[in-house]
Amino acid sequence: MIEKEKELEIKSSNLEEINTALKVLLKRRDEDKTELEENILFNMSEMFKPYLEELKKSGLSKKHKSYAQILESNLDEIISQF
Repeated sequence: MIEKEKELEIKSSNLEEINTALKVLLKRRDEDKTELEENILFNMSEMFKPYLEELKKSGLSKKHKSYAQILESNLDEIISQF
């Protein structure tokens, strides 16, 4: 009987350690996800949007302005997900 109790205690302790490790991994995953989202937002806002704005100001034909507006709308849609 005592052996069974000790065995259960060991298993319980092991499960607690595993649970703690999983919590740490989940927290790190959430941090990585947040960092990735921030990087994507930064890249979209700083690397694409300014050039798209300049392109729209550059005397495009109506057809090309329409394409630029579609690109901007699609980028905004992507960014809004973050």
